[in-house]
Order: sequence, then structure tokens, then C-alpha cells
Amino acid sequence: MNLIEILDKVNYYDVAKDEVIWKENGVLLNKKLLFNGDIVLVNTNERFVVIQTQSSGTIIIDKATNNQYKVDKNGPIISNNMLLLGKWNEDFSVRILYAWDFIKDAKVWKKESYFGKPFLCEGNLFGSLKSKLFRIDPNTGESIWHLDLFKKNNSYTMNSESTPIDIQEYIGLHNGCLYFKAGNKLIIGVSVESGKEKFNYEYTDEDVVLDNLCLDVDKGVIFSIGSSKYFELNLSSNLAKVHSLKEDAQKYKIETTRLGSWEGNLIYFWEGGGNPKFGVFDRETKKIKFVQILEVNGYPAIKEIKHGQEKVYVLDGGNRLHVFEKEITPTK
Repeated sequence: MNLIEILDKVNYYDVAKDEVIWKENGVLLNKKLLFNGDIVLVNTNERFVVIQTQSSGTIIIDKATNNQYKVDKNGPIISNNMLLLGKWNEDFSVRILYAWDFIKDAKVWKKESYFGKPFLCEGNLFGSLKSKLFRIDPNTGESIWHLDLFKKNNSYTMNSESTPIDIQEYIGLHNGCLYFKAGNKLIIGVSVESGKEKFNYEYTDEDVVLDNLCLDVDKGVIFSIGSSKYFELNLSSNLAKVHSLKEDAQKYKIETTRLGSWEGNLIYFWEGGGNPKFGVFDRETKKIKFVQILEVNGYPAIKEIKHGQEKVYVLDGGNRLHVFEKEITPTK
């Protein structure tokens, strides 16, 4: 890959739809200054850039119009114009959730908290709390349905203590089902419409790849890459395959530990720790296609990889963002 530029002091970047980069005290949108100030946190979705500041509250900016909405609250966006907020009552016995319309600057609904971990996908709002999964109406806060996984008894051990089953990771929607990881070995699919369980797969010790589960809706598979192995689960057949990558890992002296981003058959990965190498794995051939060394000093060598805008963005441990052309020449 050819290096285009290196940007210093980058705290956040998102390149899925537009190029949004928080660099020092400024936020850039497609290379133009969008906001400057005492920034604490930046998040984005397809439409908005959400900027939390130290002295001016939260500023929400519409990418298309540059319209700004200032609120003294901060939380995830759960619809086109609503934030999900939470606070405890005076004696900290009850937590209250409420939705805030940041365009009208008005409260939409208020409920006693019954869920956490919100997940918004294709206009559907989900939430979970321990073993329970909820689908929620974002306009009213009412539960449309809920599913309790407690009876599955898929507990796991953490810090030498047994932990009951919980919803750990949302994966995505496919053919009317929400897929998520539960406990330490389950992938479950639930009907968005009814809340009924439609799919269940349990990991075996041999094929466990716990993190970074991705959903390919075109191929109907869930996949992930781990240290020297690639895992793929077919949602139609409920069959999983695990491919060893040890030969390629030894050849290129890199473990396929960290999944950055993916597109089509290509996964952008890095090893982690002090290894400055990153690469591209081909899901079709099950081979490492490309490896490149990042010129960095420090630990970790690489913190994150994303792609977009026909570029590949690699953030190193010193918060320097290395921007490459996406075109690659296969490594021999």
C-alpha cells in the first residue's frame, strides 16, 4: 500500500460514510474544519457528529446541513433525532431512562430503567440487561417483547467466579433475525417481529473465536478471525468451519489476532502488542494476501484499523493516523 499521509494527535476517526477525524482540538469533516474547542469525546453515525465538550455541553452537528444542536446531556442516538439518557434518583435506588429530542430540545418519554446496552439497527432499537433481551419502541420507550435466556444455563467463569448467562455482543440483523453472542459459547438468532428464538449455535472448545464476530448478509454467514485461525458459521445450515492459519502466520511472522474492518472477502487485521505489521486476509482463499510493516515506535504498535473513502487508516500507539491507498499488491 502506498502511504498518503500521516496525521498526528488523532483521538478519534470514522470513515464509514464520511471522513470524520478528531485531531487535537478540532474535528474535521472531509478535510474541512467542522468544530474547534475543548473536546472530550466524539461519536458519529450516518447523519450526525456528536461532540462532547468540557465547557459547552454536547454539540450535535448534521453532516449534510452543518446545523448544530446544543444540549447539556450526553448519550447514544436511538433514532434520527433522539438521545437515550439515564440518571439515578436521589437515593440511587432507581435508575431512570428517558429519550430526549435534541432538535426540539424536549423530553419524549421517561421510564424506570429496565434495559442497558442499546443497539440500533435498521430502525429497530434493542436493549439487554443480564440474561434478558428487549425490543423497544424508540418513540415510546415501551417494550415490544422480551426474551429471557436464564434457563439456558450457559454460565462462565470470570475472575474465579461463576457468571450467569448474559448478552455479550450484538452481531447484526439478517432475514428478519437479530443475531447476538450470549454467555461464553452461544450465538443466538431471534425473530425481530416475534422475539422467538430461531437460531442457536454453541461453540466447541476447538473452534472458539470469542471476539469481533461479523455478519456477512450477502453470504449469510457469521465469521471472525483469531490467533492463527478463521471461523465461519453458515446461518442456513448451522454448520461451522475453522481454518488453521498457522502456516501463513509462520511464513509472514504475524498472528491474525485483531480484526480491524472488512469488505467483501477481505479482512484488515493486525497482531497487537509490539508487532508493527498489519495485513489483509482473503476469506475466499483462506490465505493472508498482504502484509506491510508500519514505521512506528511505542506500545502498542497498532491500536486500530479502518477502511473507507478508498483508503486504509491505521492508528498507531502514539495516536498517529497512517493513511494508505486501499489498492494492494499481494505479498509473496
